[in-house]
Amino acid sequence: MDAGQAEQEVRVQAAVGIRQIPGSLKQDSFLVVNKDSNRLIFISKADKGVQEGCFTIDGVFSLDTGQDKLFLEQLQPLLDMVPLGYSVSLLVCEAHHDGTQTQIQAFVQKVIESVLQETSPAKNSTQYLQTITFVQIYTDGKAQDLLSPRSQVLQVMDLPPLGLMVEEATEVVVANSQAATHCYLQGMSLHQSYLQKSFQEQHKAAICGNLFTITMETKAEGGQGLQRAAVKIFEFSGGNEQHPADPFLPLFRASSAAALPADTGFLCWMLKHLLEENALTFLLLCLTLPDASGEEIRSAISLTEQVRTVTKKVAPVHWDPTHEAQKRREVIGELRAQLSFRSRMEQESMLSQLERVIKEIQVLKSQRWKKKKEASAYEAKATSPEVRGKITLDTDDGGELGNQQSQDDTQQEKETSGLKTIQGWNYSVPIWR
Repeated sequence: MDAGQAEQEVRVQAAVGIRQIPGSLKQDSFLVVNKDSNRLIFISKADKGVQEGCFTIDGVFSLDTGQDKLFLEQLQPLLDMVPLGYSVSLLVCEAHHDGTQTQIQAFVQKVIESVLQETSPAKNSTQYLQTITFVQIYTDGKAQDLLSPRSQVLQVMDLPPLGLMVEEATEVVVANSQAATHCYLQGMSLHQSYLQKSFQEQHKAAICGNLFTITMETKAEGGQGLQRAAVKIFEFSGGNEQHPADPFLPLFRASSAAALPADTGFLCWMLKHLLEENALTFLLLCLTLPDASGEEIRSAISLTEQVRTVTKKVAPVHWDPTHEAQKRREVIGELRAQLSFRSRMEQESMLSQLERVIKEIQVLKSQRWKKKKEASAYEAKATSPEVRGKITLDTDDGGELGNQQSQDDTQQEKETSGLKTIQGWNYSVPIWR
């Protein structure tokens, strides 16, 4: 893509990563040829005779030996756009529940190292900030923090212009890729423990994936607003428990041009959001051969081809936290002014809107640099000395912006306090909608 343009029309890119298991009795049941090009021919020796399918995708790579090729040819051009303000969403789908975890973790670490290059010039901490979050996502839209041992249940939400966010997720300020990689591996260890401990028993919804996010913000010249780029890595399993008969149904629905039905599950909503949001998007569908049947392989590769048809416009994000908060305060004022003149049913709808807008303001408040640095320093004090040394503890917010944020904090507290006095305002709605 042309780095000289701001807004550009792009399509989602998609590739298949293959992990081959030698010595299986099923190995001769199908044959994949031409794996090093984007034209994949799949031949299945099924009971009904030889079935052949030809698919156009962005590449087929070995997860064991072809990661460098995959990274250089497919991902590096996308990640090179991040310093220009473009965001990147990487979707890693495991067609089977296990077998590729080691390869995927190595792949994610390559992405982290590329985005947070050790060789990049040192940046002024008062003008530049890079942070990470890591959460475990459930099929009901809830999330569990993987950067903090707290058992608090978090909420996934869509927050324009920032995109997909997780309310109250721990956001750690990191100085380099080493710190980010360490946090990622620590989070994966916590993820494994959650699979076996009481939280999974208490939270009845199934796990649908992990979301690791790197966020980079730079203050604009003159101090007016911020340029923001995010790299989101969503690891999820095709074998979702909600769709055992068709494990790829959520991704199939999400990549369709049709709007999602109102009763669509959360995973479909999240995948569609990641495919269509303001970000350069790449899908890596990981297959373990020959664990799956020929028909399953054909279905997975056909789905990868469909994902490539998703097109969208992307542009760098420039935003002003104070301006975004003010817009929402104006909405609160309008809703409060109309509330007493509405019927009970209309009031309930408006109160739900108020609840959502208040949550948005709270998340926007947490995105201020001073808040991020303070929260990161607090988390560092609660961790081991090894981790503490890898987390940035500087809480200087750069002066003028910090003063404005303090004034906004006071204003927000007054408004939210006033809202809580409205009778019946406490309605709970799924804010990922």
